[in-house]
Amino acid sequence: MVPTLQPGERRVLNRWSLHLGAYGRGDLVVIKDGRDGMMEVKRIIGLPGETLQLREGNVHVGGRLLDEPYLAPGGYTYSRRMGEIPVVLGPDQYFVMGDNRLVSQDSRWFGPVDKGQLLGSVAQ
Repeated sequence: MVPTLQPGERRVLNRWSLHLGAYGRGDLVVIKDGRDGMMEVKRIIGLPGETLQLREGNVHVGGRLLDEPYLAPGGYTYSRRMGEIPVVLGPDQYFVMGDNRLVSQDSRWFGPVDKGQLLGSVAQ
């Protein structure tokens, strides 16, 4: 999550957001990776029911360019796996990505995450 979080940095996990269902775009969340059970911090990019597309190095949600001020200057977003194919999120699905896009394994790699995989939000 560099540059937002630095290695070894500690933050508080708000588990109440899990029960309130109050996740929003841009929130940092802890997810439980269904492949290996590890916990990871990611940023919510796409919300349930939205259509998301990676195009020209940027993220587009509902056809509009997403402003991402948390990315390092000159950062860009792409995916060899997804290409520019639009992703339609289900009613309980979120699209999450790390802020260090060049090395992050996130929804571009493993697909959307179900609400049940979200363990809470990270206090910023």
